[in-house]
Amino acid sequence: MNRNKLFTESLLPCFQEVPFKWKYTKWNEKNSFVSIGSCFAQEMTLLLAGAGLTIKENPTGILYNPFSIAETLERLAEKHFYTEEDFFFHNGLWHSYSHHGSFSGEDKKAVLEKANREMEDFRILLEKADGIFITLSSAVVYEIRETGKIAANCHKMPPDTFERRLLSYRECEIYCNRIKENIRKCNEKGIIVFTLSPVRHYPGDPLLNSAGKARLRSVLEDICSHENIVYFPAYEIVNDSLRDYRFYKEDLVHISPLAAEIVLDTFLENSFVPSVREKGRLWRKQCARENHIPRKG
Repeated sequence: MNRNKLFTESLLPCFQEVPFKWKYTKWNEKNSFVSIGSCFAQEMTLLLAGAGLTIKENPTGILYNPFSIAETLERLAEKHFYTEEDFFFHNGLWHSYSHHGSFSGEDKKAVLEKANREMEDFRILLEKADGIFITLSSAVVYEIRETGKIAANCHKMPPDTFERRLLSYRECEIYCNRIKENIRKCNEKGIIVFTLSPVRHYPGDPLLNSAGKARLRSVLEDICSHENIVYFPAYEIVNDSLRDYRFYKEDLVHISPLAAEIVLDTFLENSFVPSVREKGRLWRKQCARENHIPRKG
């Protein structure tokens, strides 16, 4: 679908095209994928899975900062699985600072088994994946005061448990290169697609948000100049092409379903064969129809 067809001239009088050129063979139904990170990685997983393609996402849950993504991929590359010592008890649940809250649970053994099972399943597909999607969201991190370790998720621990800080440009560069290097330890040929989330990760502090996005974007400009590494401009499409609060949800932070559809359509149109795009379109249409069916009881 051509995204220009989604609009009328009156809807987007200031529309600006953001260039994105795909120089590789377009993917088809036989290709497989993994994704890790935040918004775009999760949205792409849902869309490609709905189109019938093989894809797995986030073996530790949604991740935002480059350190946590690099750490997860390093564990995968070294087959360094989790132990009971990686979990702590808080508010009736077992948590890990390396995992999203969706992995937390009351049974420590079950939580540990799920964490390692997800890592193993993800690693198996990563090793043969044709495409690896990495979505960075924030350069702001929370360090555990007691250990100095960066937490992927704070799990509603008391605020004085952490020290919030902005990663330096050099730190962003180191962690993003570690992401690339650890992927290549598992998979030498798959195309790595980096994206930067357009979501304002710290809406209460716009200066901090812009500083962090700028550092990540600058680092990606250099990393994505390498062969088989691509930058997809999701951030620029939202901020330069759409650039209107009509394309945001009511919280004015997260993008609307229409904006997400435009971003995904742009990527699919350039990097996938038409049959995959059509299957994705039909799946979204079915989802929309089901969401409008009145539920009984």
